[in-house]
Amino acid sequence: MSYREPYTGLDERDLDARRAIFDDPAHAAVRRTGGIRLGFLTFVGGEAQSIGDAHRSIIRLFHEAEQLGYSAGMLRTRHFQPYLSGPVSVLAAASQHTSTMHLGTAVISFHSQEPIRLLEELQTLDLVSGERLEIGIATGPVDRRIASGWERRYPDRASIDAGFEEFLRLLDGGALEAAPDRMLPGVASDEPVIVHPRSPGLRERIWLGAGSDASVDRAARLGLKLQLSNLVAEPRALDLPVEIAQYRQIERYLSAVAGGRRTPPETSISRTVLPLTGSRIDAKTRENIAEWESFLRPDAPGEPQHAFKLRSRVAHNAIGDPAHVVEFLRTDLALAAADVVLVHLPSNYLLDEQVAFLATVRDLVDEAIGVAFPATVSDRAAEHVS
Repeated sequence: MSYREPYTGLDERDLDARRAIFDDPAHAAVRRTGGIRLGFLTFVGGEAQSIGDAHRSIIRLFHEAEQLGYSAGMLRTRHFQPYLSGPVSVLAAASQHTSTMHLGTAVISFHSQEPIRLLEELQTLDLVSGERLEIGIATGPVDRRIASGWERRYPDRASIDAGFEEFLRLLDGGALEAAPDRMLPGVASDEPVIVHPRSPGLRERIWLGAGSDASVDRAARLGLKLQLSNLVAEPRALDLPVEIAQYRQIERYLSAVAGGRRTPPETSISRTVLPLTGSRIDAKTRENIAEWESFLRPDAPGEPQHAFKLRSRVAHNAIGDPAHVVEFLRTDLALAAADVVLVHLPSNYLLDEQVAFLATVRDLVDEAIGVAFPATVSDRAAEHVS
C-alpha cells in the first residue's frame, strides 16, 4: 500500500485540505454507515486535585458520563508517574455505579503484568460488571533504563509477543502443563488445569493498541479489536496527515482480520477536542491548548518535539470555537471509518468541570458525525417485554 501520493506533507489543520481528503473517492471504501459510539479516556491524576481525590472522583465521573449517553469509559495506565497504575480496582468500583457503559483500558502495557494474575482479575471483573469489560493492551517494549524487573521476564520483543499470545491462549481456555499428582482439590487428575473464573466472552472484547502497520496486522491475525490512539508510528506514514494514515490502517485491518470471531471486528480512535465556548472552564482549556502547542515542533505539523521517545506523527486537536470544532471533526477521515471515538479528558479539570466538558463534547461530536447513543435501561426493558 502506497503512503506517498498525493497528500505527502499536507497540513491537516487547513479545513480546505481536510475537505479534499475527506471527499476523495479513494477514501470511501470503509466508511461507517451509522453513528459512532462515544467514549472518554482519562489518565486519572494531574495537578487539579490530590491523587486520592482523583481516584475517588473518577467513580462518579463514570456514572455521570453514562447519564450523558457515553457508551464507554476508558482508563489510561501509567507506571512510575503520578497517574493511575492499577485500573482493575477502579473499574470494579465503577462497574457498581454504572449499568450500561462499557468499561476498560487504553491501554495496559502487557510487559508490566503477570499474565495469569491478570487473567484472573480481568475475568473476575468481567463477570462482576455483567460482561461489560473492554480491555486495550499494548505489547510495546520494556524501558530497560528502569530496574523494574520486567526486563528479566521479557528480555526482548519476541518474548513479549510470545507471552501475549500465551495470554490469549489461556484466555481461550487453554490448559497449563501440570503433573498428574498436582495438588488441586476438586479438580480430577485427568482434568485440564485452566485459569478461573472463566468469562468466555471476554476474548471477543480484547483490543490491541496499535500505531504501526505491523501492530495493525497483528491485531488482524489474532482476531482482536483494533485500538488506535491519536498517534501514528508507521515509518512510511510520517509525512502524511494522521487522518489518512489511520484510515488506511483501518482499511488494512478490515481486509485482513482473522475469521472465527463471534462478533464483528471493531476499531476505535482517540481524539483531543478542546472547544472554547465562553464558559468558566475556557481558561483551563486555553492552558491545555498552550501545553499541546508546546509539545509539537513549530516547523513540522503533527511532529512531536525531539524529546518524545517515539518517532511518530500526532493528530492535531480539534481546537477553537464550536463551529470550527464541528467542521474539524466532520472532516476527520479516520473518524468516518472508526466504530468508536475516545475523547481525551483533560487532567486539569475538577469533577464538575469534567462533567460539563463531556456534555459539551458529546453535543459537538453528535452534530459533527452523529453519535450512536446506547439504549436506555427502560428502552432495554421494553424491548425485553416485547
